[in-house]
Amino acid sequence: MSTRRTLTVTASALLAVGLSAAPAMADSAEPNPATTVTVDGNQVTITTDLATVQNLCDRADHAMTRLDLATTRLTADATTQGSLAWVRVQRDQARAAGKPAVADRWQLALDRRERRLPRMQEAAENLGTAYESVCTALPAPGQP
Repeated sequence: MSTRRTLTVTASALLAVGLSAAPAMADSAEPNPATTVTVDGNQVTITTDLATVQNLCDRADHAMTRLDLATTRLTADATTQGSLAWVRVQRDQARAAGKPAVADRWQLALDRRERRLPRMQEAAENLGTAYESVCTALPAPGQP
């Protein structure tokens, strides 16, 4: 993956987390979401206050946890409801029972989940990279 694509994906992941955190920031007096972005060739500098970044990092940590749980569920065996294997079993049982319309719906669900899994894994990887490069360098909340 090119550096430009990695930067775009990482920035998009942080932006998505930031946008979802905006309502939470409105309730708190500390974070000030005013940011400035400077682009100089291949160098991008994003400037904002520490409380906002700490808030984004908290949200990123939560998002990574949710992505990990969803990925684990999708890749589980056929005994885990909602997994790819479980949906395949449901589809096969519908076919065996002579219910092609039901089997087709299960196939659509399976196709959708199979498309989402790599995207979820990539999002978790990109979010983890952003978290490691930005959030681990920050002081703990309340620390100077």
